[in-house]
Amino acid sequence: MENTLDKLKKASAGLLFMSESDYPFETVSFPAGKLLALDEESVKQALNLPAEAGIEKQELTYFLRNQTRELPEFSEEDKARAQRFRELENVLKQELKDVAVFRTGQTQIDAYVLGKMADGSTGGLKTRLIET
Repeated sequence: MENTLDKLKKASAGLLFMSESDYPFETVSFPAGKLLALDEESVKQALNLPAEAGIEKQELTYFLRNQTRELPEFSEEDKARAQRFRELENVLKQELKDVAVFRTGQTQIDAYVLGKMADGSTGGLKTRLIET
């Protein structure tokens, strides 16, 4: 039986998060008790970020909006990619309780899609965005 991280790895395999540069996803996890709450301060501490580091929490659907949308002028390849992102979003919502996105950084932004897993630990996916 696949565990949550295996399902997330499979669902995100080959997908690149498109921003000003394209980056793959990787799985991340924190043991039960390491991340007691899914809020900005708790995530910042779990990631060992400096006190002055900024962190922003976003809703998953908002974070993925440009990846999941499908426009009439899209090629078949673009439509298939958008569908894969919609499938990834569904897997994230099914497998992670209270899923949210935490962004840290300014131009090079590390984005963590995190939620509580069935075993009590916290996990999800990480990617990088470039925004200038």
